[in-house]
Amino acid sequence: MTPRLGFAAAILMALVAASAASPATHNDGPPTSIAALGDSITAAACANGVSCADAPSDSWSTGTNPAVQSHLLRLQAIWKNHRPVRAVNLASDADITMANLAGQARQARNFRANYVTIEIGENDLCGSTPIATFRSELKRGLDVLASGDAHGPATKILLLSVENIVAHWRVLHDDPVARKTFEAGYSLDCALGDQVPKTWLAQTERRNRALNTVEAQVCSTVPYCLYDGGTYYHLPLRAAYFSTADYQHLSLAGQRALAAAEWKAALKFLYD
Repeated sequence: MTPRLGFAAAILMALVAASAASPATHNDGPPTSIAALGDSITAAACANGVSCADAPSDSWSTGTNPAVQSHLLRLQAIWKNHRPVRAVNLASDADITMANLAGQARQARNFRANYVTIEIGENDLCGSTPIATFRSELKRGLDVLASGDAHGPATKILLLSVENIVAHWRVLHDDPVARKTFEAGYSLDCALGDQVPKTWLAQTERRNRALNTVEAQVCSTVPYCLYDGGTYYHLPLRAAYFSTADYQHLSLAGQRALAAAEWKAALKFLYD
């Protein structure tokens, strides 16, 4: 008698089989087009540690730099020579907030991306965006993506949680090299500099969690939207993950870590 597999083991075997199979034999295989929406993190500003200009080739989402192992490169590795994977990076190092999502989403819809990554929210967190406005702008942007071509494949959306800016500050504040920069007067977003009152840290953390709760709630109402479950927020941080050009943005190592963590969160979703 053949033993019955447990649920977790069955899921694992299904994923392995899907990964091993030739994607060309599946009508609903992994995405063959990807669009990256977001702010300067996804635009990979400062990733090389020298210049803080946008560097989309270093992006965790659509980058072509092998050092990052982006989602684009991972999709290309799955498809190999069976199908090309189209990509566009619509993120920007401008002061992007959730109010900009709908505009970027329209561009992604025109590109006909069947996988869209969204990383937006830190400028809302550190700015004055009311929670209700954050919610409505997020819903508006997601609805644009959900209203894509009804005759094509569904657009799968990966919505990243908002980074834990206080944890970011703490890691750098404890680093001897970065600490010197803070002592010289530098500060991160949300006015996190050398000396920060505990009350301000606590208030920032509460607002950060509130925005992530909104993201989870809104994403759950939109077809084919996956909230990352706090993957970005809970990403284990180290000083090396931040660019020495400004300490605000991710380094190549940080981009790679984010790509790996979010890929793990999204893998089964991309095969469904």
